[in-house]
Amino acid sequence: MPGPSSLPPVPVAKPLPLNGVPDPERQIIVASVGPDDPELSGYTEWIASSLREFDEVEIVGVDPALANCVSVILILENSGIATRHELDTTTFQAPDKSPKSCIKVTVRRGPALVQELEQKQRIKLSKPKSA
Repeated sequence: MPGPSSLPPVPVAKPLPLNGVPDPERQIIVASVGPDDPELSGYTEWIASSLREFDEVEIVGVDPALANCVSVILILENSGIATRHELDTTTFQAPDKSPKSCIKVTVRRGPALVQELEQKQRIKLSKPKSA
């Protein structure tokens, strides 16, 4: 699922073999937000949209975007969109071979999102089928 067009390009990072390989199907890499776009709403909307499609999503924040990643996760948790399932710190190897600090967080659907999806399902089931 492509992210919003307002998001900056995502840097490529390769996991060090010591840390295992993340699942690219459920991973969103949070890049640094530039001074022109101080809002994190693009990321929160993208992750919320992903959680509507998948039961859980893995978010990876790479230095220097660690604070942004934590902020996005806190926004999602406080709004009830997501709940934190797993949190892990790790190191990735950048293309220039330098190590980058990372945070890897697996989030699941939060109570507000579960309620929204259940309500949509009830509405869908209550609509009469047309012939």
